Parts: sequence; structure tokens; C-alpha cells
Amino acid sequence: MLRKIFPKIVLALLLTGMVMVKFNIWPPSNSQQSPLLKTDKNRYELGENVTITLTNIAGQPLPITQERPWKICTSEKELVYPEGPKKFWTLEPGASRDWVWDQHYWDSRKAEPGEYVISDTQDWGRSWPFTIVTNITVHPSEKIQEAIDASTDGGIIHVRSGTYRETIIIDKPLTIVGENKENTTIYGLDIPIGHVVRILSSDVSLYNLTIKHPDATPHHAITIGSETSSRLVKNINISGNRIINCEDGIFIWSASDINIESNEFERNWVNGIHSTQTSGIRIRISNNTMHLEDFGEWENSVGICVTGSKDSTFSYNNITNIHTGIYTYGDNGSTYVHNELCQCSTGMSIRDGHNNLIGYNQMYENDLCISFDSSSNNNVTGNKIFENPNGTGIWIRYKGNNIVVRNTISNTKSGIHFVDSTNNSVVDNYVYSCGQACVLEGEGARTNIIEANVIQACSCGISAGNFSTDNAICGNDFFDNGVCTLENGTNRWECNYYSDYDGRGDTPYGEDQSPSIVPRNPIPIYWKQERFDCIINGSMTVSEFHLNSNKTISFNVNGQGYVNLTIPIDLLRGSFQVSASNNQIPHLTSWRDGETVSICFNHSTSSVHNVKIEAQFRQAGDINDDDKVNILDIALVAKYFGQEFQDE
Repeated sequence: MLRKIFPKIVLALLLTGMVMVKFNIWPPSNSQQSPLLKTDKNRYELGENVTITLTNIAGQPLPITQERPWKICTSEKELVYPEGPKKFWTLEPGASRDWVWDQHYWDSRKAEPGEYVISDTQDWGRSWPFTIVTNITVHPSEKIQEAIDASTDGGIIHVRSGTYRETIIIDKPLTIVGENKENTTIYGLDIPIGHVVRILSSDVSLYNLTIKHPDATPHHAITIGSETSSRLVKNINISGNRIINCEDGIFIWSASDINIESNEFERNWVNGIHSTQTSGIRIRISNNTMHLEDFGEWENSVGICVTGSKDSTFSYNNITNIHTGIYTYGDNGSTYVHNELCQCSTGMSIRDGHNNLIGYNQMYENDLCISFDSSSNNNVTGNKIFENPNGTGIWIRYKGNNIVVRNTISNTKSGIHFVDSTNNSVVDNYVYSCGQACVLEGEGARTNIIEANVIQACSCGISAGNFSTDNAICGNDFFDNGVCTLENGTNRWECNYYSDYDGRGDTPYGEDQSPSIVPRNPIPIYWKQERFDCIINGSMTVSEFHLNSNKTISFNVNGQGYVNLTIPIDLLRGSFQVSASNNQIPHLTSWRDGETVSICFNHSTSSVHNVKIEAQFRQAGDINDDDKVNILDIALVAKYFGQEFQDE
């Protein structure tokens, strides 16, 4: 009897094990291999289709037992849309399947704004939350404030073109979008003092609006936060708006994580953007334009005025005709890059600021371009400062440990000016056609390093004033200056190159006991806004190094000896001719190494000669003479051929 029953028992156990093995494939032991179930967005407007996607991220087929293996519930777990009917199918590895839910309940009721969750019905342990928000459209005969009051948290309000005479308060997370900024205007009420828009909630966005006041009385176009509350408002986005004719364009009381981008500020007669917060604000201000238009000629107008910021960004702003372009107090760890500041009394003023990057800005026609007061450990690099004939390029007063590197300063009364500031480094800057290239002033102007700079065609190169001590002025190149050095303190001058030095390194030049007889640094020259560094070595004095508008390099040589010149190949791609005082130079050698052109020649007379290096032919294929062979040249060729064919 047992012999007959035993094989059947064994077979049954094996079959049971096989079934168990089959159904234990899912869920896998590693939960990260469970399929992904998610919606295409986290927030939907009311009535907007919701796309639901299931993706098999495992390396084996996914068995599924329902046509629609998910359900939707409210955040309170009320069933909104159930799973689909029974159906066995598989989803291949890496494959996805989409479903669309039209925001209707299973019984055809429309979904309401609120929080929802989609979850699987296959025991995968997957769920995904999403939100449905109100979508209200406001027309000119209606009130924006009424739409705000009727909206749910996270709602979206679309404002049609027109003028809305009201002041509004936003006290919940919302997005307000104008139809277009030129014709969608919130025009503040004529009341003695106040705001046009006040934001009292986090997670608010304003887009494509004109916000203005009729008479610019003490009003703020937009106020963020409250002067009577310590609650911090966060995640504010103000983008693509026109902000006009107010005391302050945007006034910030207590907020952080703010993005102010691509707005136009006009005729705001105190500040474009103003924050009075003492500490903790993190703000991004980018791509805005600000112009005062002499509105009231308010003497203390500031484009961007921020106190207590940290890890903030001020970038790509264009600010003109304002007393101070950008002013910050107590800023730490922020970046000020690619701004254009012009026609200001002060372009950028940083007070008590530390560990900031000030880079690649353009500043011109200002009285003072960059000002540091009691600031330290800042990096000032790659800025272009020009056409400030009565102004100062970079002014640093008190404290120190700042780095000023690779800036270009020209046609400015005073290039770099230190007042009672210590331990700064000024390296690899190009200062030309200035009154004074660098000034060290005051008893506290000490232990600074001024090294490897090129100073050219200035009335005075470096002026070390009374009481300046222990500054190291080494390895700089002075070309064609009225006075290269002016020493009234006790500083160390060493190994600088002077184009008017007629010794051989064995006699001093002023305070410099060991002057160099050849330039020590690359000479920067500019072609079409781009900097190119040329290197000169040799045994002769070189002066008046220039790149002319016809792309001819010229310089003077004095004495007997040799010159070895290295030029970036982008300046000299084709054939070229080298002459000295309009005569061909014998025994000249030149070679290319892929990135540079090197030219070496001897000079046998002791007189001064003007050397010219002239390009003879443009680069092959460079039809439009822009130093590049690209699709524009092909287009010109096609145009010329097309004209010839039409003529025929």
C-alpha cells in the first residue's frame, strides 16, 4: 500500500515546489528590481490628463494578472479609480506601458483638487503621490484677488490681457501667469503707502505680468514676507515680469530660496531689488535689466541691494544709469558673474563680504567699478573694466586676503587701488592706458603680492604711497609708461621688466635691484573681444607691443641680440611677412606646432626698429574673414554661385 502511495506523495510535493518556485519570482529579493510605477508629473491642473507609466527594470519578464495593475486613491484612502479586470500578460525587460486617466472617478464623477496616490495591485510595494490643483482663468472684468481666494494650495491662475486695478495678497502656494507681460498689468490702487503684490506664503510663482503703481509714491511693486512675522517665506519665483514706477521693485522682508529672473525694472526710484534681512537669505538674481532713466535723479538708487545673503548668485544682469548697480552687505560664498554694469556711480559694492567670486563682468563708464570694504578671501577674476576715464577699476579697503587675477583694465583713472588692505594677491592682470595702474595707500597697505602683471601705456605704473611696507612687486612687465615706479614706502621690487630700461640687468632700475632685460610674462592682446597671450624672449628691449585693426602685430626693438616671439595660431593662421623698419629681416626662422607660431630673428644694430608681422593671406576657405571656416563660409559660396547661375 505504502509503495503505491509514496510515489504519488513525492510527485505532489514536487509539483507544489514547482508552483511555489514559479510564483516566488515576484517580488524579487532585491526591492530595487521591482517595476517602476509613476506619473509623468507631480502636479496637474484640474481636468488635465494624468499619464501613468509602468516600467520593468528587471532582467526577466514581469508576469501581471490584471489588465490595469494599479489603482488610484485619495490621500485619505478613498478609492477613486480601481484596478482593471483579470488578465494575464507579461512586460518584457526594459519595456514600459502607459495608461491615461482623465480625472474621473469610477462612477464618472469629476475628480476634485487635492492629494492622490497611485499604487500597484500586484504586491510590488510601489506607490506614487501626485496633486491636482485648481485652474482658474481671470478676465479684465474680474478680480485676481477673488481667484486667489477661490484657489486651492498649489493652484494655477491664468490672467488674460488687460489692466487690473487692485492690490493683491497671496497667502497660499500659487502660480499666477499673465497672458503676456506687455499687456497684462496689475495697476496698484492710489493709496498713501503699501504694495501692489504681497507674498505671504512659500511656493509662489509670478510670470509674465506688468506690475506698476500710478504715481510711484512709497510703494513696493512686490513685497515678499512680513515685517511683523518671523516666519521665513521660501521657494519664490518671479520671472519674466515688468516692474515699473515704484519706490522698490521687489522688497524682501523675511525669505530665502528666491529666484528673480528675466525681469525688466524701470523707474523704480530707490531700489530695483531690496532685501533688509540680516542673515540667511539665499537668492538667485539673473538676467534682469534695470534702468533708472533719471527718474527723480534719486541720489541713493540701487539696482540690487541685498544684506546677509549666503551662497547666492548674481549673474547676467544688465544695470545702467543707477547710483549703485549691485550692493551687498555681509555676503558669504556667493557668485557675481557675467553682469554688465555701466553709467553708475559705483558698479558693484561689496561690504563685509567674504569667500565670494566676482568674475567675468563687464563694467564701463562708471566712477567706481568694483568696491570692497572690510572684505576678505574674495576671488576677482576675468573682469573687463574699460572706459572709466575719471573712475577707479578695483578698490579694496581694509581687511585683505583677496585674489585679483587675470582682469583687464583700460582707459581708467586708477586701475587697482588698495587702502589699508593686507595680504592681497594681484597676479596676471593686464592694465593699460590708465592714469595709475596700481596704487598702494595707507599704513595698512602691506604684505601684498603684485606679480606677473602687464602694465602698458599708463601715466604711472605702480605707486607705493607713504607708510606702505613689505609689499612684493616682482616679475611684472612695464611697457611704455610715463613713470613705471613711484616708491614712497619700503617695499621689495625685484625682477620686473621695463621697456625703457637700457641696462643689461647689471644696474638697478629705481628701487628694482635686479630688473629683467626681457618680458617675463605673456603679453595679452585682444582681437574681436577675445584675449590672446603672446610670449617674447630674447636679449633686446621690446616696447610698444600692439595688434592693429588690420591684424598686424607691431613692436619696437632696441639694441643688438635676438628676439623669440610665440604667437597663438588663431592670430596668424595663413602666410605672413616680418619686416623691421619696412625692410625684410634676414636669417629669420619660423615654425608651427599646432597651437602657436614661433618666430626667431637676430638684430645686429643698436638703433630702434619697428617690427611688423603682417598676415598675407586669410585662412583657406575663410570667405567672410572671421578667422573660422564654417557653415557661414559655405553659405556665402552658395550665394555667390547662385547669383552667377541666375545671371546666366
